[in-house]
Amino acid sequence: MPSATRRTHCRNAGFTLVEVLIAVAVVAILTIVSLPSYAEFVKRGTRADAQAFLMEVALRQQQRLVDRRAYAATIGDLGLALPQSLVGKYAVSMSAPVAVPPSFTISAAPHGAQTIEGCGTLSLTSSGERAPARCWQ
Repeated sequence: MPSATRRTHCRNAGFTLVEVLIAVAVVAILTIVSLPSYAEFVKRGTRADAQAFLMEVALRQQQRLVDRRAYAATIGDLGLALPQSLVGKYAVSMSAPVAVPPSFTISAAPHGAQTIEGCGTLSLTSSGERAPARCWQ
């Protein structure tokens, strides 16, 4: 009897090819379903990083206006650099024309995969106007 028990035990150990194929198919289906959602989540996160950077630049501009009575001409003049999370995904630019009253506009233009996100160029002005409004909610 002990040898019969061993044979039965050896046959039941491990997985059959069909069981492995079913497990692989289930994992593949879950990956196919979840990957687009994850990619969208990453793009929204990058857009939020860009918005936060625009807000930081605007804050620094307001501080500079109080200190020096004029806005900085470039982002580098404010002592800021593009965060690593935005490199290759957004190109940030700023215009601060010499005018009375002083004003500025900061823009973040998407690049690469970020362009398919649908918001286009994000902008923020010295008066607090944000465009496109639907993307700043």
